[in-house]
Amino acid sequence: MLAQEGPDDRSDSEKAAQRDHFAIAADPIRGRIVVHGGNIGNQWLQDSWQWDGSAWTTVETNSLPARSSHSMIFDPVSERVLLFGGISSGSVVRGDTWM
Repeated sequence: MLAQEGPDDRSDSEKAAQRDHFAIAADPIRGRIVVHGGNIGNQWLQDSWQWDGSAWTTVETNSLPARSSHSMIFDPVSERVLLFGGISSGSVVRGDTWM
């Protein structure tokens, strides 16, 4: 997929779905699926999305850096989704953890 120039008129579903090497986790407390990052070609993504069973919506992430090939899991103790590691632009291997 080529980088798009000009206004982005894709639907939220298209923006959330058109990516590779993203992380995904289920949040059973809120009844949502959460997706973060990944890449589209050479573009690294730092956005987060949630699926509630009928629509995708964006999630505020407190400036999570763009990354791909990372992991996410739901922590039932904190009732939060945790994100670990991945690779950021320039092939930098990350070892950080975010809640």
